[in-house]
Order: sequence, then C-alpha cells, then structure tokens
Amino acid sequence: MTLRLATYLGLGLILSTGLVPARAASDSASADARFRALYMREWEWRKSEFPDADDSPTKPVTDHLPRVDEAAQAKRLDYWTEVMKSLDAIARADLSPSAQIDYDVYRPQLQVLINGQTLRDYEMPANSDSSFWSDLSGVADKPFRTLADPDGPGFSEDQIRTLAATYQITNAEPNEKGEIFKRPGTPADNIPRPEAYPNDQAAAATLGKAPPDMALLAKALKFERGFPWFILDGLPGLEYQEMGADVIHGILTGYTKPDDPQWNLYYPGHRIAMPQPLTDGAVDYKDGTKPTLENTSKDVAAFLSWAAEPNLPERKRVGFRVLIFLIVFAVLLYYVKKRIWASAH
Repeated sequence: MTLRLATYLGLGLILSTGLVPARAASDSASADARFRALYMREWEWRKSEFPDADDSPTKPVTDHLPRVDEAAQAKRLDYWTEVMKSLDAIARADLSPSAQIDYDVYRPQLQVLINGQTLRDYEMPANSDSSFWSDLSGVADKPFRTLADPDGPGFSEDQIRTLAATYQITNAEPNEKGEIFKRPGTPADNIPRPEAYPNDQAAAATLGKAPPDMALLAKALKFERGFPWFILDGLPGLEYQEMGADVIHGILTGYTKPDDPQWNLYYPGHRIAMPQPLTDGAVDYKDGTKPTLENTSKDVAAFLSWAAEPNLPERKRVGFRVLIFLIVFAVLLYYVKKRIWASAH
C-alpha cells in the first residue's frame, strides 16, 4: 500500500512539473497572439486612415487625402482609446521576452497618437514644419513645468503632463540591459529641441543657416522711435520695453504683397527669406476669440516676450516692494536723525 501510494505521488509530481511549464508556454503564446492581432489590426486601420503611413514600395497610389473634419478626429481618438484599453487588458508579464520588447515600443507610440488627438495637433497651421514653427517654443532646454507660470502660458498640471508625454525623451540613465532608451516626457524634463535639427550645426545643414534662438528674439530686436521718444529710451528705467514684441508682431503682419511672398513691410530692406508663417484662421481659439492674423500674431509676440524673460513680472513685483521699503526706511531715518539732533541744539 505504501509503495503504491508513493508511486502515485511520484507520477503526480512528474505530471505536475511537466504541465506547469506547458501551461505557462501556452499562456505566453496566447498573450502573444492577442497582442499581435491587436497591433496588426490597429496598423491596418491606421493605413486606411492615413495612406501615407504605409511606406512600402508596393503600396497603391491613393486618390484622396486623410479626412480632417471634427467627426473624423473624434473617431480616431475613440478608436485609439479603445485600442489602449485592449492593450492594457494584456498583462505584459504574460508575453514572451521578444513580445515584451514590442509592447514597450508600441504602447508609448499609441499614447503619443492619443495625446496628439487630445491636444488637437491637427489644428496646427499647415506650414508648421517651417523653421519658424519648429523653433517657436522658445523654451527649449527649459522644463515643461515652466509652462504653468501664471504670468506666462498658465497651463494646468494635467495639460503639462499630457503635453510632455507627446515627446520622446532620451533617458539619462541606461536600463537594466545597459541600453540608453527613449521614454515619454514628464513635467520635470527639459523641452527638447526639434528632432529635425537637434543642434545649430544640424540646423545649418538642413536649412542653410541656423535659425535664431526664439527665446532671445524679443530682447534682441530693437528699433528707434524718433524724437522725442528716443530721449526717454536712453534713460534707465524709462525706456520702452515692448520693442521686441512690436517688431515680432510687425513682421508677422507685414506680408502685405500676396504676389511677392518675400516682401515684408517691417523687415529691414523689406526682403525676408521666411515665408509667411501665420494667416487668418490658422489657429482655432476655444474661448471664442476670432482667429485673425492680428490676434494670433499678438499671442505669438506675447509668448516670445515671456520666453525671453519668464521671471520679469516677479522681478518687477520684488522691485516695487524694495522701493516701498526704501522709501519708508528713508522717512524713518529722517525722523530719527531729526529727533537725535534736536536735543543737540
């Protein structure tokens, strides 16, 4: 009886140790199959929405551009959101090692697509790939969290997190395999420079000349206001401080000859290489503001002025408090001196 029981226990142990790896392998294969079916289905749908996404040499030539109406944009956001839910339902630990690598690549890519719809990237101007818009951020190498400045853009924390996640940031530290990798950005990360030219040398090679640092543009641009205002501009503390913003606004609205795209009324010499970056209706304002060239150019000028000196409003507030303190202190010193010397006479 004892021998028979031992035999049964041994057979059970052998069967169980053989079934566990088999079951684990089956679960992994099932998860891999679900994951592959998910991203292949999404990829086929993406190619139907954006024919240019298929870069294979045998792709058919399409006779239409992707739809850009509100309904199509909402449909894309809903679809990718559902895909993300299905992806999150697949446990990463259940995937095979190679599928886990694909998972780590695909999920951030899908999140970028969702963020692009949430932030309405499709409303950017059609010429947003120009050097002007590519470097318009003016805050490259500054943390995303600076955009929460109440004296500046005034983004909410959720908006900053969503915006930062649309960028792929090279992590400073390698992963457990010793590999440098990219990850979605966080509010603590610095805003990266455009990928098209990550440094001035690459920009010069791409564009013929590196574009100016937009963060300094509002401070660098000046003009002479003529008599008698130039006298005040020569006195410290009385100079006109909006010159840079006025120049930027003037250049953006100075394309007054539709038949000559390089003519600019306010640019020195009236010839400019940069094509007109802004037009009426280029931006959709959610607060009801009319999307005119005048309003948009004012917003751009105001943003670049803030980017040039983000701490200027706070410095002015501190300076005003210091002046009040010095005035009160001077008055107190006067009365103290008067009281002390009154007894000496």
